[in-house]
Amino acid sequence: MTQDTSKTQPKVFTEKAVVDAIHEAITSGEEILVEDVVVDQTQYLNFILANRSFFKGMTLLSSVEYMFERSRAEITRQIKSAEEAKRKNVLSTAVKDLGMTVEEAKALLAEAARLKAIAQNQPKTS
Repeated sequence: MTQDTSKTQPKVFTEKAVVDAIHEAITSGEEILVEDVVVDQTQYLNFILANRSFFKGMTLLSSVEYMFERSRAEITRQIKSAEEAKRKNVLSTAVKDLGMTVEEAKALLAEAARLKAIAQNQPKTS
């Protein structure tokens, strides 16, 4: 009996793969396999030992998992802060460039959002 070799093999990514390439492969529908990432434990261990009173009673694994979770939370916070700053910058630019008051700029943006919502709900005619 012969094996069906028509099924494609998953695309393998190593720890040196660029995140954008992994994302592109996933969004294009490719099956992927990501190898384990090997991290030098010294950098984590040194931090944990330097702050051992905080990590007291925790295992090395739970300490590292806690650090990853806190890092993830901090990165998420930074992303949200950057998005909020970008939104505020749009309002600030409208106020400065168009010589509007803050209230006028807010009203203009609210009207633009209302018109966009109406346009998105319109049936498409071809």
